[in-house]
Amino acid sequence: MQDFDDDDLHVDLTSLIDVIFMLVIFFIMTMSFTLPEIELNVPTSTTAEENDAASNSFSVKIDSTGAFFIDQKKLTLDELQKEEQEKPHPFLYRCL
Repeated sequence: MQDFDDDDLHVDLTSLIDVIFMLVIFFIMTMSFTLPEIELNVPTSTTAEENDAASNSFSVKIDSTGAFFIDQKKLTLDELQKEEQEKPHPFLYRCL
């Protein structure tokens, strides 16, 4: 009997790699990259009013020490109450 060496045995994978590479190229080229589009008919409102509360209001900020600020101006509680009586627009209170 002949003694086989491991060095003499090998499998040629070149053709298998070529076929796999061609399949990868084929699937990439035939793949669709666009997202499906859905057409929506959104109803419009004829009676809705815009909410301008944020633009017609004053923002009062309260920090962790309890100080009041309007437009980065520090106010006391008495000054804040006076501002509330003078301004016709609502006040939004925000804690910092």
